[in-house]
Amino acid sequence: MSNEVIFGTIFIALARTFIAIPGQFIDNAAKAKIDMKLRRLIWKSLMNMPLSFFDKTKAREMVSRTTSDTVNVSSFLMTSLLPQITSLYSIIMTLMIVNEYDRRLAVSFFVLIPLVALVAFIQGRLNFKAVSEVTKSNSKLTQFLAERLTNIPLIKVFANEEKEDIRGKEVISKLYKSQVKAVTVTAIFRPVISIVESLQTLVIVGLGIYYVPRGAFGIDVWVAYYLYAKDLMLRVNSIVSLFSAFKASQGATERISRLLEEPSEEYRKYLIECEAKKDEAKKEIIFENISFGYGDNNVLLDVSFRVPAGKVTAIVGPSGSGKTTILSLVERFYKPEAGVIKLGDVPVEDISLAGWRRKFGYVAQEMALMSGTIRDNILYGIDREVSEEEFQRAVAAADVMDFVREFPEGFDTEVGEFGSKLSGGQRQRIAISRAILRDPEYLLLDEATSSLDAYSEHIVQKNLDGLMKNRTTIVIAHKIATVVNADQIIVVDSGKIAGIGTHEGLLKTNEIYKGFFDIQSQRQFACQS
Repeated sequence: MSNEVIFGTIFIALARTFIAIPGQFIDNAAKAKIDMKLRRLIWKSLMNMPLSFFDKTKAREMVSRTTSDTVNVSSFLMTSLLPQITSLYSIIMTLMIVNEYDRRLAVSFFVLIPLVALVAFIQGRLNFKAVSEVTKSNSKLTQFLAERLTNIPLIKVFANEEKEDIRGKEVISKLYKSQVKAVTVTAIFRPVISIVESLQTLVIVGLGIYYVPRGAFGIDVWVAYYLYAKDLMLRVNSIVSLFSAFKASQGATERISRLLEEPSEEYRKYLIECEAKKDEAKKEIIFENISFGYGDNNVLLDVSFRVPAGKVTAIVGPSGSGKTTILSLVERFYKPEAGVIKLGDVPVEDISLAGWRRKFGYVAQEMALMSGTIRDNILYGIDREVSEEEFQRAVAAADVMDFVREFPEGFDTEVGEFGSKLSGGQRQRIAISRAILRDPEYLLLDEATSSLDAYSEHIVQKNLDGLMKNRTTIVIAHKIATVVNADQIIVVDSGKIAGIGTHEGLLKTNEIYKGFFDIQSQRQFACQS
């Protein structure tokens, strides 16, 4: 061998090594970039989904979409698809070069390629089913762990550790079994692929034994053909394995596509500008023949009423009568199945959803908190600069200082996941202070003070009364004082309006309201006693 060949080979080997280093970096960086883009796209889509989507979809399942499925797609694109460009180029050039040696040698490749393709196709089909089962089992395990670990207190309250231990083992075992199936498919096809490779070698050697002695071509051509054939089969295997990788990523791609195709809220649609205009707060909210249900469960049936501007409207009725659903429809968490909701003469569907929700302050019976500090949670959703003086007034009005002073870090105290480090009453006071600080044009209160003790409730209710003054307010409450002092009372029963009026009027004419008032009076008397 000449020095040129020896040193040329060494140079090429070293060059490939150094070229591979930036190549691997670019490959991994590109995979990370694809993951980031897909996750951002999914996250944006999830943020714009209506509440009805999350009613029927488990949030923990969406975690799997955002983490595992995106990795499957990026791995397919960068690890499986992109490298096949060079493989395809190598196959074409190999066929052209070998054809120049001898056409019969080139034709032999077309006998070998279909056999390799057939084996890879069958393997891909079986591998797709096995990998899909692994993905589903892994997703179920993720959901199971997240749900159980979040509800550890519930498990311990009912001493259910042993049962949950058994359930956990069953879910983990299902994942193990699906992984074994996937490994079995690989194990079965490994010898099959070895047999196919042996047949390839037999064909190549057989052609050499037959043609070289007959002078069809020299030993040098056969050696070149042998090397090209081995490389060609590797390239063909690589391209055909693309089908197997594609089938493995197909499930992830389908799930992501299905998520992105879900109809989202038209959050930025501006048919009518609905920013913070004080004159719009003078318009009443009108429900016209509203019907709504969750699936097959009808909650509201042909409901019509008006919420006067600048007044307090109280909604009373038995549990499950549809009171909270009315507030959800006002906030436009859901769309009515029939009827229309208006702001003055304008249907709310024609108003920007972003502008509409900025007008409202909503305090529910149970308000979740975000991980972070107490200050972070009080300022959550406030899209303007808040002075320290204004902040202190809001927390004083909600009686937040009563418990904040007990923490060494004060307002910088971490609340924990979902506010787990705080009591229900403390979380509720933070939510109320947030509503006070927001200073909304419309106020929605759903049993806002139900989690507070009598002393805190007295302080908070006094400040809420001041906040409700001359402000359009819809309040759901079982407290007699709140209901009695309302400008308008709406009685809801079994999804229908059973009466509208003032306390005095309904007490005389409405049996449902009279019964409600009697029950609440007895409870209040019992509590005072």
